[in-house]
Amino acid sequence: MEYIPNTIVDRASKILNAPDNYGFDRVSVLVRPRTSSHETAPMTDPAFIARVDRLQRRFAEGTSARSVNSIVDTMKQISRESYGMTLPATYRQAADSLRLIRWDLGDTTANQLFFNGGATVYLSKASEDSNLLTDLCEEIRKVAGEFQDLDISIFGKLGLYQRSDKYIREGKPLNVLTSQWIVIVVCWFWVAWRSRRAAASIRLSGFRTGLVCNVPFVFASAAIVFVMVILRVPLDQATACMTALAINAAVDFGLYLVADYQRALHEGGDEQGALRHALREKGKIILIDIVLNALCFAPLMTSRFIPVARLGWIMIVMLIFCGIGALVLMPALLPWCVKKEQTETAVSPSLMEREMRI
Repeated sequence: MEYIPNTIVDRASKILNAPDNYGFDRVSVLVRPRTSSHETAPMTDPAFIARVDRLQRRFAEGTSARSVNSIVDTMKQISRESYGMTLPATYRQAADSLRLIRWDLGDTTANQLFFNGGATVYLSKASEDSNLLTDLCEEIRKVAGEFQDLDISIFGKLGLYQRSDKYIREGKPLNVLTSQWIVIVVCWFWVAWRSRRAAASIRLSGFRTGLVCNVPFVFASAAIVFVMVILRVPLDQATACMTALAINAAVDFGLYLVADYQRALHEGGDEQGALRHALREKGKIILIDIVLNALCFAPLMTSRFIPVARLGWIMIVMLIFCGIGALVLMPALLPWCVKKEQTETAVSPSLMEREMRI
């Protein structure tokens, strides 16, 4: 629920979200009877209208909503002025009240407030964050459990938004962990396939290499989470995609180094010599990759739409941390991936000559 700063919508949200004001957003609740008479529509049934009125009062008492209202409020006003009663007492009084409301508002507006089968109850709330909306929806469901004769359903964009946002917050960590195991398994088979003709004394461990290939992403993710906590950046629909983009960049950087490191070992190089060769060959490429991708995301930072601007700088910071993980942490761990055997393998002339020329 982010808005472009200094627009009419943004200014209106600040006014309505102020203490003691109505609140900028509201949750829509559809109320229908579970069973109804075939002789009349529920909205002209005085008993159903009384139950909706009771439900509104329970929402006001049992939830954190700033205001609770529905078409029943207007029907109560008409009933007091026309019949001297708190609520319509007969089917005719209810039908006349609804007819007056429809004439006054028009069909388009009236259809948003009620229909023959039921009514809509609105609960207003400040649009501060989705956690508050989630709490409000849980409170609504709890109160709804007290009215077993009513079918009460939350609908509309806010009802959907808070559910999707909760799904992202709770599902994203599991998604990240699952992705790590996929990367490990893929790297395992990839390294094993490349090592199928290599000498046993210089073979890389597929499992260990898969773990090391994940280091840039794990480091970058931990660092960016720390940054987001410090700067109070929410994990939402806009920022959630950063992990999907980051895992691609981090794994690419890792595979660049592993491929050259493994090839140098297969050609007879020792661990340190192969590492120097891999960094010399691929380090510059990784840096260029970081710069080019950062330039692609940089224009997003100029957006006036806050979530897009956040995504721009978060991705640039993520790429930098991925680069640090690939060029600083991975080189320290790659020798751990080598399976050391007793057999001594001579350094191949091709690699020795290339190192001497360099």
